[in-house]
Amino acid sequence: MTLKELLNKVDFDSMVPYIEKTEGKHLDSIYGYREAYDILRYMKPAENFKGEARVEWSGEEYGDDQWIGVFHLDGDNWEDALAKKVVIGENVNLPIEEIAAKCLWEITFYGFTPEHEGWERLRGRKLRNKYDVMLDRLEESEWRHQTPRKYRSMHNGQRFISGDWGMKDLFRKRMNRSKRMREHRQEKRSKYLESMSARENNIQDLTVTGSSFVYGDLDFLLTVRHGIRYDFRSVTGPYRQPGTEIAGPAGISTETVTEAQDTRIAIRDKRLDYILESITRYQHLDLSQYDNAVFCVRYSSQYPVSNAALAGFWKQIRDFFCYDDIRTGTIIENSDEREVKAVLLLNKM
Repeated sequence: MTLKELLNKVDFDSMVPYIEKTEGKHLDSIYGYREAYDILRYMKPAENFKGEARVEWSGEEYGDDQWIGVFHLDGDNWEDALAKKVVIGENVNLPIEEIAAKCLWEITFYGFTPEHEGWERLRGRKLRNKYDVMLDRLEESEWRHQTPRKYRSMHNGQRFISGDWGMKDLFRKRMNRSKRMREHRQEKRSKYLESMSARENNIQDLTVTGSSFVYGDLDFLLTVRHGIRYDFRSVTGPYRQPGTEIAGPAGISTETVTEAQDTRIAIRDKRLDYILESITRYQHLDLSQYDNAVFCVRYSSQYPVSNAALAGFWKQIRDFFCYDDIRTGTIIENSDEREVKAVLLLNKM
């Protein structure tokens, strides 16, 4: 059977225990697997594509304990991956739900979506703020003045260091005390700038044109003790499938709704319901680590969220987190995106 046929045989909830076992401590990311599962469920496999994904034992070549892994799915175009035949290896006796969970984990391994957003992180850092500029200057200085010329190179404006120079850590004892102290200071400075850059970028992301937030609403994020960001998306219909139309902003045909139905649609929006369920059911968080939340919902002006639906959503968010300080906002953009996206920032003040 193909990967598409495999995913059609199982529901997401039946895979959750196996995903949780794989993720271990990172149970705050289960909602991302659900989003990926639903995206794949609405996608059509590539026509006339031939390929195999293998589920088999591995590890013997490394002399380690053996494990069952999935091979030849990561990094694929998702339409191609769905068309691949799933080949179960010898002595692989797993429930179909666990095999599907392993395939889902493999296809999302790098965190890439069908839009390949993850590739952007591999193309080099964009200098979006002053902290990025300072960090780039620090790395430039280290590259020029602390890396021997034979170990460094530059291609297309990006700096590279030979892997041989990375072996220097094995000889750290040869460093004198002043050099070790300098390296320690540089590491602390680098971590500080990376943290401040992430905070500044969060503010910029949430104060773009069309946002109800302004910079002054969120500049406190630069001084919080620690924080974390989560990005959500609703997946309530065919995912960017050419030629497929989703009727109505909530995926409900506006031609067939009655007046009573129209009232219910105004009060509830299944896109917001989807995101709420991602948080309350598929994200295991230790909320005691934080005391402030910033939540921003992004949607298209062509497929708006009603004020009533948004008000109900905010109430449920406040009831769930129970923080005294919860700041909410929206970003309305001019696009043909039918689904809703959201950003959650949890902070310790």
